[in-house]
Amino acid sequence: MPRTAPLLPLVALLAMGQGCETSREHRGVGKAERVLKDVLVQDPQFTRYALDIAAHSTSSFSEALILEHLGATDSETVYAAAQAAARRPVPGHEDALQKILSSKIGAVRVQAAGALARLGDEKAANWLEESAEGVPGVPNTEAIRLLILAGRDSPGIQAILRKGLKAQEQEKRDEIYALLGEIGESWSVDLIVEGFEREHGAGRREAIVALGRAGDPARAAPIRRFIGTRGLVFATVEALGNLEDRESIPALQEMLGHPERRLQVHAAVALFKLGMGAEVQEKLGSILTDDDRRIRQALAEQLGSDDSDLGLSMLATLAEDPEPRVREEAVRGLREKDDPRLEQIFLGRVTDSEYEIASLALGALGKVGSASTLDAIEPLLQSENGYVAISAANAILEIAARVGEKPSGNRP
Repeated sequence: MPRTAPLLPLVALLAMGQGCETSREHRGVGKAERVLKDVLVQDPQFTRYALDIAAHSTSSFSEALILEHLGATDSETVYAAAQAAARRPVPGHEDALQKILSSKIGAVRVQAAGALARLGDEKAANWLEESAEGVPGVPNTEAIRLLILAGRDSPGIQAILRKGLKAQEQEKRDEIYALLGEIGESWSVDLIVEGFEREHGAGRREAIVALGRAGDPARAAPIRRFIGTRGLVFATVEALGNLEDRESIPALQEMLGHPERRLQVHAAVALFKLGMGAEVQEKLGSILTDDDRRIRQALAEQLGSDDSDLGLSMLATLAEDPEPRVREEAVRGLREKDDPRLEQIFLGRVTDSEYEIASLALGALGKVGSASTLDAIEPLLQSENGYVAISAANAILEIAARVGEKPSGNRP
């Protein structure tokens, strides 16, 4: 298997090469809009994929795309549109959202209410708060997530979550831990700790993961004692690294010699996050070139939450890996960085043989690509794979909206 030299300096991997941004109208903008309109009608799955992208988009075309599909007759499509509207609330969508709120039931109504609440509709927010309790003892976590996005983290909501952490079903409690980890406020971390102290055995796992995501180093002590516990060790090691818990360094150093190679990966990356880069550089280099694809993939997964230049360099190397799953995980991790220096790396993956990887890279370019990338992306509008064509079209529209390219004026 071919090997790339490990741990190259960041500058050697992040070829800048970003051209001057201009305000001219690029021919690809009009093509992108036409491709989106043409491809979406081919398959409802393409429409729902485009709406998922639109939820995180900034272009005026994607705003219109969401609005059009809020009136769809297909239940899955209207749900996808309402979900997009809830994650990207746009003034002017209120009438369409009110129609859903007054005529639909269930999950789609919750999404519409969430969008309206984020747009300042108190009546919708109050209805959503009434829906937050869900089935008695089992909170509607999606309703609560939307309320939090709308700035409604009232004591009543906190009480509902606290009660939900006493639900009998582990799955329900785990949903709440995940949500509390996303919230990351001091009160949500308090609730995680409360629930964690009542859990037993493997039931502690999601609480540990949530504490690691919440990012409060002072909360590391309760989970430190589970660093060697079967069923919890991977979650605990990762969480301690994310929390930058220096008291766990001796235990993590011992794990570097553990016979299970994947545990070595978790320990090495945790130590790396704890500022022990020099001490684990050789270990990370050997992991980066390991013959086992699963080990390299695990490294990419663990580096996804690291923002250091050395971490980016390793992910950049893994983005060129011969194994598709390794490349995919590396590109996914790099995509979350929003770093313009990564433009050339993403450009190198837009023609990847795996459409999932190409789509991820195109999505990343939509966020960090410069005007000089438009010519390279434009040919992908003709891709036979609908997901790649949609991703390319969105990337062009996103870059154009961000750097000042003029839209054609077309609408879905």
